Amino acid sequence: MKDCFLETDRLCLRSFNQDMMNGNYVSWLNDPEVCRFNDHHFFPYTEQEANDYIKSVADKKNIIALQIIEKESGTHIGNLSLYNINYIYRSAGIGILLGEKDFWGDGYAKEAICKIIAHGFMELGLNRIFCGTSENNTAMQKIAISLNMTKEGVSREAVFKNGEFSNLIIFSILRKEFISRIYSCDKK
Repeated sequence: MKDCFLETDRLCLRSFNQDMMNGNYVSWLNDPEVCRFNDHHFFPYTEQEANDYIKSVADKKNIIALQIIEKESGTHIGNLSLYNINYIYRSAGIGILLGEKDFWGDGYAKEAICKIIAHGFMELGLNRIFCGTSENNTAMQKIAISLNMTKEGVSREAVFKNGEFSNLIIFSILRKEFISRIYSCDKK
């Protein structure tokens, strides 16, 4: 597959581009089920906002925003980012949106997250990568635990979604923890 920035057996992770507008990208961010646990779907998301965002991330050095492309079908199934990259503190956050529901539950999110974590540690020299997720998002918590991320703490009632408050759980992994084991990001 062409234009892959990072690659696994099943996935091509490539930069954001205008081709994203030809698929379901905008509809994902307007789908309450897809956005159930993220900070989207508070306001309608327009094609203009999507275009503006795609253009804005291209020039930033503190974010790596990538499309997740399933290789076999060539389908854009979601987006992934390493964000708030701080080259002084050597830390960053990870975020993911798996928009194509037909690809849920088959390990694609874990595979993509693992690959961007490896890139952050091995290529960018980061020391700590973190993620935050709603206490209700058990799928993301399972991914974090399966990647040996440590639960650092809970920000009480830090998330307000669907008319209720929930706790935000923070997970992280350090470079030495990630490289201390032999780990493949490809699905086995």
